[in-house]
Amino acid sequence: MEKNETPKNLALLTADEVTLSILEVDAEGVRIKLWPDVNAVRAHLEECCERMPGGLAGYSVRHYVCGRYLYCAVALAEHLAGSEEAFVSLMNQRAAELGMADTCFVNCTGLPAAGHLTSAHDIAVMSRALLQHPRIRDYTTIWMDSIRGGQFQLANTNKLIRFYEGATGLKTGSTDSAGYCLSASAEREGMELIAVVLKADTSEKRFEAAKSLLSYGFANYTLTDVYPSQALPPVDVLLGEADTVQPVLAHSSRILVEKARLNEITTELRLCQDVEAPVEEGQKLGEMAVYVGDEVQQTIPIVADRAVARLTLPGIFSRFLKTLFMAG
Repeated sequence: MEKNETPKNLALLTADEVTLSILEVDAEGVRIKLWPDVNAVRAHLEECCERMPGGLAGYSVRHYVCGRYLYCAVALAEHLAGSEEAFVSLMNQRAAELGMADTCFVNCTGLPAAGHLTSAHDIAVMSRALLQHPRIRDYTTIWMDSIRGGQFQLANTNKLIRFYEGATGLKTGSTDSAGYCLSASAEREGMELIAVVLKADTSEKRFEAAKSLLSYGFANYTLTDVYPSQALPPVDVLLGEADTVQPVLAHSSRILVEKARLNEITTELRLCQDVEAPVEEGQKLGEMAVYVGDEVQQTIPIVADRAVARLTLPGIFSRFLKTLFMAG
């Protein structure tokens, strides 16, 4: 469901992209699997915090991800890319890679700035990319945390974490110009959905709107595994050391479908009758098209399950003699 897709002020949902960039990009733009060097970041963070009003001693990378403190965002950006401006450039680069055509980042804090824009669709795309890092849920699902040795308590601003079944995240934000915003995610029975609400009038309205969207999705859609309607027959191999090779699906098929249309799912196999050796393992032999009604939802390659070498001249002669004796 999409509504009001005109690009809007980005508010503090920028933190999702900051977190995604922290997870994926270091200062040279090289992909990294987990967190950067925590000790080095902490040292830089403390250095930055010393010059901030009131100080932020005792904060860490974990506290940034849990609480999205704006000074922490700037400190992490400077550590990873050398400056906030350079890090914002990486954020925009990643946004372009994800196809976020409505998005332009100007800063890494999400505070109002001219040209700092996005759309609900782009926030959903960014949130989906962030959720592909399983470790992020270790932080976004925390309801209560503490800092400075337990002296101060932190509560998750995303109330869905406590009050909505299956909630996994993700980020709240609000400014005067952007209103109350939320990127919410929840998982039930292996299906994870994302709902994005922008420019709500009140904090409560954003949560109610997100709950309505998520509940609608869970009530009306499901993930279902799809299999070929018939067994895949062996494919003849010409001039191969084996007469046939077994075709298999390159990967499993799981599609998102309306529950009311489950009976409309069909498959169509397109398989070659024969293939000339040599055959490589994983070589494409055809494809399986998955339909919901008349619409193709997914196309899965069908590949060889093993390699088949080409016959040598002695092999051809040996096969000829074997065939001749069997005929006799």
